[in-house]
Amino acid sequence: MAEQSRGKIHILLLKTKSAPTDTYEELFTKLDNHRYEPVFVPVLEHRFKRDVLDVLRSQITKRGFVPAAEGGLALYGALIFTSQRAVEAFAEIVEDIRREGSQVIDDLLPESLPLYVVGPATARGLRSLNLSCPILGEHTGNGEALAGFMLKHYNSIYPGAGKSSILFLVGDKRRDIIPKTMQAVDLGAERVCKVDEVVIYETGEMHSFQDNFSAIWRKNSDAKCEHQWIVVFSPTGCRAMLESLNLLDAKTGQATTTSPRERIFIATIGPTTRDYLQDEFGFSPDVCADRPSPEGIADGIRASEKNTRNAGSSSSPTRSDDAVAGTKRKPEAEPSPKRSRKVTKKQTTLEESGITKDEDSEMKDAEASDHGSTDKVDSETTAEDAQAKNGRKLSESASEKDASNGATKADTTTDEVKEEETAKAEATSQAMKIGDNGDGAIEESSQRERDMPSNILEKGVIYFFTRNRVGLDDAESVGDLQRTFFVLRPLPTNTKLGDGAIPDLKNNRLFALPKKTFPKSHSDRFMAFVEKANTSIQQLKDEFFKGSEYETKTQGTRRIDPVTPVAEGVYAITRTEDRTTHLVYSTTIPSDLGEVQEDLGIKDQGSFIISVKNPERSGPSSASLPQKPDFSKEIIEEFRGLAWSEVKPKYLDHEYCQILLIGENLEKGVEPTTKDKKHDKETPQEELEKLEHEDELRVQHLNGDDSVFDDLKISKKDYPTVPTTW
Repeated sequence: MAEQSRGKIHILLLKTKSAPTDTYEELFTKLDNHRYEPVFVPVLEHRFKRDVLDVLRSQITKRGFVPAAEGGLALYGALIFTSQRAVEAFAEIVEDIRREGSQVIDDLLPESLPLYVVGPATARGLRSLNLSCPILGEHTGNGEALAGFMLKHYNSIYPGAGKSSILFLVGDKRRDIIPKTMQAVDLGAERVCKVDEVVIYETGEMHSFQDNFSAIWRKNSDAKCEHQWIVVFSPTGCRAMLESLNLLDAKTGQATTTSPRERIFIATIGPTTRDYLQDEFGFSPDVCADRPSPEGIADGIRASEKNTRNAGSSSSPTRSDDAVAGTKRKPEAEPSPKRSRKVTKKQTTLEESGITKDEDSEMKDAEASDHGSTDKVDSETTAEDAQAKNGRKLSESASEKDASNGATKADTTTDEVKEEETAKAEATSQAMKIGDNGDGAIEESSQRERDMPSNILEKGVIYFFTRNRVGLDDAESVGDLQRTFFVLRPLPTNTKLGDGAIPDLKNNRLFALPKKTFPKSHSDRFMAFVEKANTSIQQLKDEFFKGSEYETKTQGTRRIDPVTPVAEGVYAITRTEDRTTHLVYSTTIPSDLGEVQEDLGIKDQGSFIISVKNPERSGPSSASLPQKPDFSKEIIEEFRGLAWSEVKPKYLDHEYCQILLIGENLEKGVEPTTKDKKHDKETPQEELEKLEHEDELRVQHLNGDDSVFDDLKISKKDYPTVPTTW
C-alpha cells in the first residue's frame, strides 16, 4: 500500500470535507488515471464558550426565564436562535439539566417562553428537545423578516414599556439586523424590545491545524512521494501553513527564499488568497486558479506540471515568470481583480451604446466581464474568509459558496445563510400550497428539485405591461407610451406548473423601464428600477393596474389609462461561471408575437445580463432616483465598494433598487455549469423549456391569451386585450 501511495501526487486540501460527497475528492481521485491522492486538512472549528454556557445554565436553573408571581417579569421573556450552533449549545444545557434530574425542565422553560427561530433547520433542532415552549418564526427565512415578526408578536404578549429583555444566542461572526431593528429609537418606548446578545460560540482556526498539517506533509515527504500540492482556500491558516513549511523568517515574519521547499507546491483557490499571501507575507504561490472550482485548481496544477515537463526539469513544477518563491510579484505583473480585471472581449464605443461619458464612468464596473468581476473576492470567499486580516463579515453570495464546494451551493458557510436559503424556499412552497382560493397551479416535485440546475437562482412567471401617455386613448407607437413595466412572480424552485391560476402571494416585484423598450443587442444598456416589492397581485391591481383621474388647474380632469398587458411567460435568473447573472425568459402569451412585442424588444425567448447598482455610489443625475433602496448593512458590504454587483434575488426585494439590463444572446444566459454537466443535471435551457411547456398547457386550459386576466385576477372588460399590432 505504501508503494502504491508513493507513486501518487498528494493533494492537501485545507478545508473541511463536504458531506455527503465532496467534489474535490470526486475529481482528484479519478483525475489522470488516479494519479492524485486528495487529503482534507480542516482549518476551522466552532468552539462553545464554556464560561458563557455555565452562566446561561445558571440563569435557567435559577428560574430566570419564568415570570415572577402576580404578574412579575422574568429576567428574559424570550430566546432567539438564528444558527444551528446556538441550538446545539442550548441543547447541551437542556440535556444536562435533564440528566441531573433535580429540576423539571418544563418548569424552568415554560410554555409562556417563546423560542424565536429564523428557519426550519433551527426549528427542527429545537423541536427535537421536546420542550413545552412555542417555537415561532420559522416561516420568516431571514433576520430582517424575523425581527419584524418578533416586534409584532412580542408586543402583543407584552404590550407597553418595561417588558422583559429577549436573549439572543449568537456566534462571534454575526449580523446586527435583529438588535438594530428591535431597538430602533423611532419605535418609541412602548414598542421597543431590548435584545441582549450573548456570544455563546466562536469560530476560529482549529488549534490542532498546524500539528495535523505538519504531520501529514512530513509523513508524505518521509515516504519519498514524488511531490505534494497544498490547496489554500482562504487566508485562515496561511501563517500556520507557512510556519510549518519553514517558509517564514522568524524575525521579519516575511517569506524567506533560503528554505528548501521539500518538493511541496502551493495553489490558491483564487486571487484574494493569493494577494493575502503576497501582501501579508511577501509569498507568491505556485498556482492561482483561474476559476474557483475543483476544475480550476486541477487545470492550474496540470498546466504547471506540463510546463515542468516541457522545460525538462524534474525538480518542481515551474512558476509563472512573474512569480518568484518567497518574493512579491513584479510591479508589471497582471493586476489582481481588486483593480477591476476584465475578461478580454470586444468593447462597444460610447456612440454605439448611446451612453454618455458620465454614464459610462458609472457603468464600467457593470460591464467588467459582462459585470462578472464586480465582486472583488472573485468568487473564492468561503466561511473561512471571516478570519481574514480585514475581518469582513460573511456574505451569502453564490460566488462565495463556489470556492469551498466547487458548486453553486456549499456546506462551508454561516448557519444563518443556510437557514435563509432553505427557509425562503420552504416558506414560499408552503404558502403556495395554501394560496388564495386554493388554486392548484403550483405542484411540488421531488424529481424537479433533484434535476434543478444549480445555477438557477430563481424561476417564475413574468408579465410585461405598457401604459399610454396621459391624454392618449390609443397608442400607435412606442413614442405614445408613458412607460413600460414588467412583473416577476417567483415560484419555489422545487415546483412545476399545473392547471389553474397562480396563488396570490406577497412576493411579486414590479419593475419600471423608463426607456420603454427592452435591450435588443449587446450595445443596448438600459436602466430599470423596482417600483414595488414584496407585493401581491391584488395590491398591484388596486394600486397600479387600474386607471385613475386627477384634476389640474389648466386642463381640468386628466385620466391615466389602465395598464395594457402585452406579454406573459416564464423566466429564470441564472448565474454563469464567469460570475455574470442573467434574466432569461420565454413568452407564452400572446401565442403569436406581433409588431407591438417586436418594437418593445420582447421576443419568443430572450436574455439580458442583469446587474444591481450600489446605492452608495453616486451616478449621473439623469439616472438617479429620489430615494435609495433600504439595503441592509450586510448587502451594502457585499458590493465591496463597487458601483455594480451581480444579482442576488434578495436585492430585488427592495423598492428603488436600480438594475442595468444589457442585451445578449439567449445561449449565454443558459450556459450550464461544469459540475452540472459532469453530473448530468438539467441545463437552464431545459428547465426554461419545461416551464414554458407547462405554462402553455396551463394557458390552454384556462382562456388562451386571455389567461393573463385570470392570473392577474382582473376583468377583461376593464383592461385592453393583449395587443399584437398598434
